[in-house]
Amino acid sequence: MLVNDTWVPTFPKARYLIVRTEFDYVNDEQETEDVEPWLKDLNLNVLSDSIKHVLGAGLIDLVSNDHHVCDEIKLIQTPGYTIGHIGKNFIQPS
Repeated sequence: MLVNDTWVPTFPKARYLIVRTEFDYVNDEQETEDVEPWLKDLNLNVLSDSIKHVLGAGLIDLVSNDHHVCDEIKLIQTPGYTIGHIGKNFIQPS
């Protein structure tokens, strides 16, 4: 959120999970030439507008695309939308 002309994390006590492959893809500008220019620009804008400020605050955890958030929640790959797109899978206790 914008506070005194400076972007700061909306939830400063939260941890933000980002899949490492997706973060690296956008952060390192590894997007291939076949990515449409509008999408590449959008990704870079989101990175600079929203993610870099949270990263600078030390609130981001870069995780694998099969990361276990806790015993009941695991990230799962949901390819197609973006290179590292994930969803969450709720695990029933046994």
